[in-house]
Amino acid sequence: MPKYYAIVGQSLEVIDNSKKPTRPKGYIKMKYESPSPEHIASDTGDWILPEPQPVVTANETDTENAS
Repeated sequence: MPKYYAIVGQSLEVIDNSKKPTRPKGYIKMKYESPSPEHIASDTGDWILPEPQPVVTANETDTENAS
């Protein structure tokens, strides 16, 4: 049975199929395989979808003060 490892806050996943799995340094053991590339590892070992970040746009005042 494979073991799944990931870095908290990232979507990179390591799958270890060896008989004696070893957790890579800096990784945590995940409860299951990542459901999609959009999911990131949580510190509980679950895969979560990150909260959408607000889009920041510069308004005219900001661009005038930037010069």
